[in-house]
Amino acid sequence: LLVCDAQQAHLLFTNGPALGGVRRFRAVAEDAPRVAEAMTSHPGTLRVAGAESPLRAALSSTTATPLPLAGAGTSLASIASSAEAMAAAGAPLAVSLQLETDRTRAARATGAQRLAVRLALAAAACLALAGALQLWDVQRELAAVRAEREALRPQLGTTLVGRTTVETAFRQLAALSVQQRAAPMWSSVLADLSRQLPPESYLTGFRGRADTVGIDGLALSAARVFDAVERVPRLQEVRASSPVRRETTAEGIALERFQLSAVLRDAPAPATTTLGGGSR
Repeated sequence: LLVCDAQQAHLLFTNGPALGGVRRFRAVAEDAPRVAEAMTSHPGTLRVAGAESPLRAALSSTTATPLPLAGAGTSLASIASSAEAMAAAGAPLAVSLQLETDRTRAARATGAQRLAVRLALAAAACLALAGALQLWDVQRELAAVRAEREALRPQLGTTLVGRTTVETAFRQLAALSVQQRAAPMWSSVLADLSRQLPPESYLTGFRGRADTVGIDGLALSAARVFDAVERVPRLQEVRASSPVRRETTAEGIALERFQLSAVLRDAPAPATTTLGGGSR
């Protein structure tokens, strides 16, 4: 659409109801080459608002191709030669002045108040409905969680029992390991006694309690046994726990029954061991 008058021209590019662009020029007689170039670069129907005869004369002198100039519609044919008249014809009609009475204002205020009350009630109803839906969704999720928990309860109980059993077994193994590491090695004490005791002596009892060792036996000489026990590296504080008694065997050999006690050197922890019987 080319809108022109004596001072300036405006070229509007449209695509249906959408405005694609606007270019402004001086009077068509002065900028005829530029106007012709702009119109030929955008093919389509050209409509003109303004003086059409000078436009045709100016454009025809600048290009060999005739431009498709089309006038306004039939309803605007009488005012197509004036851009101002067409602009006025297309402008919206102004709202006429209206007089309002007190009754009209009161009715309008009452209507607005009723609309506000209705909107408030609708908002409250929507809020209540949203709360009810939210509560229903929470209850549904809670029921699903409860159902899953009930389904997992037997497996969880079995797992907890198994875990408790394993933990108990580990605690017992740890206690046994500690006791094993801390217990005195009575076999080494017996081995040392066997190496130090005289050949004619016999052990009839061996008692180990905490760090104290009790030794019972028979020998030809209890004094020699006492000296031998004192030479055991792991024993100290050797003393007689009861008087020495003399006994005669069935073969008529006189022997001395002795009972000694001693303390372990650097005993690690309390432990109790009792051995009975005769050994040499």
